[in-house]
Amino acid sequence: MRDSVALLRQTGKELQALRAVEGLLGWDQETYMPRRGGTARAESQAALSTVLHEKLTSDAFWGLIQDAAAQPKLSDRDKAMVREFRSDAEKARKIPSDLAADLARTGSLSQQAWSKARSRNAASEFLPWLEKMIVLKRREAE
Repeated sequence: MRDSVALLRQTGKELQALRAVEGLLGWDQETYMPRRGGTARAESQAALSTVLHEKLTSDAFWGLIQDAAAQPKLSDRDKAMVREFRSDAEKARKIPSDLAADLARTGSLSQQAWSKARSRNAASEFLPWLEKMIVLKRREAE
């Protein structure tokens, strides 16, 4: 099933494209996003995070990883690809989809709150968001 390696590589390209979009959304949020676009941006980031998480945790992706790993003569490059995708998928499978979305949404809103508080030299305004992120990160660590 050499095709499983090619399919895994193609899926990896799609995952990388989604991660690049995540990065662009974050960059745009910090540079050009309209002031009143914060809530919509947070929802966009949560939606994208959900799609990415679903792809990483899907049975189809896991099956591709397993099929590719079973190939008898993988190149060192393909072995590394399989190893990294397996690691990514295993980590993602430990995190509920709703938590992944909450992390993205709250992370986006927290960044916006931090930026606003920093411009006013009012760190106390950011503390509730920091507390929310700590709670979410602890859930993620569990």
